[in-house]
Amino acid sequence: MTIPNPTPTKTVVVLGSAYGGIGAAGSLARRLPPDWRVVVIDRNTHANHVYPFPRFTVLPQHAPKAFLPLTQVLANGRVTEFQPNVPPQDRTGSPLPPAGPLNHDSPHRQIHGTITALSRNSVTFTTNGLGDASDRVETVDFDYCVYALGGALSEPCDVWGEHERGHARTGTKKGGVAFLERKGSVVEAAESVIVVGGGALGIQFATDIKDVHPSKSVTLLHSRTRLMPIYAKGLHDQVVRRCADLGINVILGERVVEWPTNPGVVDGSPKTITTDKGSRLSADLVLVCTGSRPHSSFMASLDPTTVAENGCIRVNEALQVQGEGLDHMFAIGDCADTTAIRAGHMSFAMGNVAARNIIRLIQGGEMEKYVPEAAKIKVTLGITHNCVASEIEAVQGDNGVEDIGAKGMWALAGAQGMPDDA
Repeated sequence: MTIPNPTPTKTVVVLGSAYGGIGAAGSLARRLPPDWRVVVIDRNTHANHVYPFPRFTVLPQHAPKAFLPLTQVLANGRVTEFQPNVPPQDRTGSPLPPAGPLNHDSPHRQIHGTITALSRNSVTFTTNGLGDASDRVETVDFDYCVYALGGALSEPCDVWGEHERGHARTGTKKGGVAFLERKGSVVEAAESVIVVGGGALGIQFATDIKDVHPSKSVTLLHSRTRLMPIYAKGLHDQVVRRCADLGINVILGERVVEWPTNPGVVDGSPKTITTDKGSRLSADLVLVCTGSRPHSSFMASLDPTTVAENGCIRVNEALQVQGEGLDHMFAIGDCADTTAIRAGHMSFAMGNVAARNIIRLIQGGEMEKYVPEAAKIKVTLGITHNCVASEIEAVQGDNGVEDIGAKGMWALAGAQGMPDDA
């Protein structure tokens, strides 16, 4: 089935509605000319707010707060008029009027579906992404595209990784909450845990597990000798000191070369890893937190030259895809090859820039350049401890709360004030 454009409406598709897709969709819905529409397609009914996933694995009673309702994105999602990190005198691009209110009879659509194919001017998807008999195949033609499919998360946070193992309700809030509860029960059952990967995800998993379950043996293993080296060294120092205070065994400068068959399950058998230094470590549970993989396969199928060696999609300063005849397509967020760190606020900013540039193309204006913000991060180090770090400083904090203030992120989607189970 092909969904035609309601004459004379033209279409911008947004593929994915996490942090970047939210930014693009809300801005487009309230800026597009009245004879245009935005169609948002995502395999999830709710946006996965992934940063609290480690915490809500250990404290699953807060899990509903990690899944943002998307029903208000088009009408009330946060919209920015410019990049706040760029001084007024340095801003580029043709001026745009402020984003207005959403017209109640607008033709915009939000679709819960899983993308199966992408061409230069159309996208094909199944309508619910669950792979059962109720699936319908549909195709939407588009004039512009925002590719915001992000990346596959490390296994302990990969909700969709479990779909292939037969868990039902993938792509729904109920399914996401159940995923975190299952992961929590696995952690609960383990007396010893090895966390592999010393990025923010691994650090947060290790410190949360040990803080909530002090009797468990927890080891944090990282291949480099310094943790998170793009930030001030004070972040590394604070993490190492906090791990020592909690009783976490930290091993740096060793890379895993041999893995157990089922690292993420607790089945009564020890899980043993071997490092390049010859160390052999065993635990009931091994959490593999070694980074994400960009979801760039649809673009690679369309034009392999658009994907860089790191797996991300090549874009120019305006976030347009770099491929012959593909300047009507934009890539943003974790799947875009930019100098920005992989972070939700960076993706959100890119989404707004891409949306504004599409409006400028429609109006015949000059596009703005995306300017990444300086790298900055807040890493939790157990329930109350944390560290806020930039490239030049690292500031220790002890004001953390159990739910990490997760619902503060709901404002991006215009869902502030909605109940946890929305």
